[in-house]
Amino acid sequence: MTTVKTGALIAALLTVAAPAAFAAHMETVQAPPKTIVGTIQPNQFRASKMIGMDVYGMYNQQIGSVQDLVLNRNGTVAAVVFSANGKNVALPLNDFTANNNRLTLLHISKQQMNGAAEYHLQNNNTGAGTTGSPLHGGQLGSGR
Repeated sequence: MTTVKTGALIAALLTVAAPAAFAAHMETVQAPPKTIVGTIQPNQFRASKMIGMDVYGMYNQQIGSVQDLVLNRNGTVAAVVFSANGKNVALPLNDFTANNNRLTLLHISKQQMNGAAEYHLQNNNTGAGTTGSPLHGGQLGSGR
C-alpha cells in the first residue's frame, strides 16, 4: 500500500513541478541579438562592390583591379589585394580613397608597383585561404 501512496505522491509532485520546470526553461530563452540599424554611410563601402573595382595610381593611371579583401577575426580589413603587373599585391585599406566606383592610391604610382612584393591568397603551410566560401556551399572554417 505504501508503494501505491509513494507512486501517487511522485505523480502529484511531477504534475505540479512540470509547469514550473517549463516556465524556468522559457526564461532562459535569449532575446534576439542587437543589430545595426541604419543606412550605409558615405565613408563606407560594401565588400561585394569593392571586389572587381579598378585601382588607379596617384597619376590617374589604372594599376589593376581588386581581387579580394582579407579580414581579421575582429572584422577589420587586414589588406586589400589587387592585381598589379600580373601579380597580387596587398596594401592597407587606409592607402585607398574611393570615388566614382573606383579606388585610388593617393601616394603610389603604377611604376612603384613594379617592385611591390607579391601577396599570396593561400598559405600552403597552414591551409589559410583554402576554405570554401559559405556563399558557395562550404562552411566557414570547414575546409569544404
